[in-house]
Amino acid sequence: MTSRAFVLVLGCAIVPWLPIARAVPGRGSAPGVDTAAADNGTSRLTAYTPDVRALLQAARGAPPLLCGLAANAMGNGFGGGWSAPSPPVGADVKAQLAALDSSHLTPADVESLLAAISAPDACVREVAARLLGNAGNDAPVPALVAQLGASSGDTRAAAALALGIAHQAPAAAPLERSLADPSAAVRSNAAWALGRLRDTSAVALLAHALGDAQSVVRGAAAESLGQLRRQDPVPAIIHVLATDSSARVRRTAAWALGQIRDTAAGTPLATALQHDADAGVREMAAWALGRLDDAAAAPALAAVVQHESSARVKATAAWAIGKIRPDRAPSGLTQGLADTSGAVRLNVAWALGQIRDSAAVPALEQAVRSEHDSRVRRAEFRALLMAGEHAQSAVIGALSSSDPEIREMAVRALAGHGGRAWPWPRPKPRPFP
Repeated sequence: MTSRAFVLVLGCAIVPWLPIARAVPGRGSAPGVDTAAADNGTSRLTAYTPDVRALLQAARGAPPLLCGLAANAMGNGFGGGWSAPSPPVGADVKAQLAALDSSHLTPADVESLLAAISAPDACVREVAARLLGNAGNDAPVPALVAQLGASSGDTRAAAALALGIAHQAPAAAPLERSLADPSAAVRSNAAWALGRLRDTSAVALLAHALGDAQSVVRGAAAESLGQLRRQDPVPAIIHVLATDSSARVRRTAAWALGQIRDTAAGTPLATALQHDADAGVREMAAWALGRLDDAAAAPALAAVVQHESSARVKATAAWAIGKIRPDRAPSGLTQGLADTSGAVRLNVAWALGQIRDSAAVPALEQAVRSEHDSRVRRAEFRALLMAGEHAQSAVIGALSSSDPEIREMAVRALAGHGGRAWPWPRPKPRPFP
């Protein structure tokens, strides 16, 4: 890494709006350190909406490389429009970003970055921690471990972040000790890092951290327990799901239970699905029930498809039923074919196709006739094809459909080649807490 690139990266002070450690846990980022925001009880469905004008003002005068890093983050690191020939920051920034990702840290770089871990500017600490953590085998683990004992809580938190990103086993024991740090930022980053290290010896300590006074720590502990996928702490996670005051934490607990996939969590997840006040928690509970593959959850999920107010929760509940694939479509599922949300109707159609219940054929035939969304209509027709001989008359009738894709699917089905492959409406991307 060149000194010029390093200087450009450390131009952080001019973009103070960026939410330094509030990125999504589970994607290479630590839980947030703003405990006031973390304790507000809201989940991702009610997340803070950024002030675009403040963002544009903060970006004014930013060095090109730093601006490129921010723009790359907006694209989630995949594509993001960087193939465009003349981006506003200059075409050479793409090459600089690639070099930054692939270069090895020199001893001088490491020395500078370790000093920056203690910088008063939060953005400088953030960038330094991430560069050190992403250095792989070049990461100075012993030096970062030493920083866990620094007098400044900000420095200790940045060091824990770097060690979590580096995910090297020698850091496990020191991070376990940091779970008792007086700073909530340090405790939360340490808990998060232990999950990334897959440190199963920390399960009991992380389960204890579920009772921390700060929700940011409880959420990080629940996330890491989900990453570790051990069944021992399931009762403690269920307790958090049922009782925690923070919706963020309850949502993460539901996610963790879906990761662990212990059927003992079925009833508590169904209770959260039906009664939690937060839509984000209810949606995650529906996802987790789909992960359990327990047919006993299908009636509760179908009831949600019928009566839930949130379209996202209903759509995920329908997906979960299709993932479980009960022997018969549960009562109420077909009513979702008339939902006002296209996403709900799409997932209900997919679920019915997975279940292949001939009793759903009349409802599907009616849905195909009345559906105005072409993608949903093709999903419904595919579900009819999956029902086999019970839908023969509907397949013949589809030969005169106004939708050319449905006509093609019908022809292929009658020719014995099956319906045209239809895009899976989910498989629902694995959510992160």
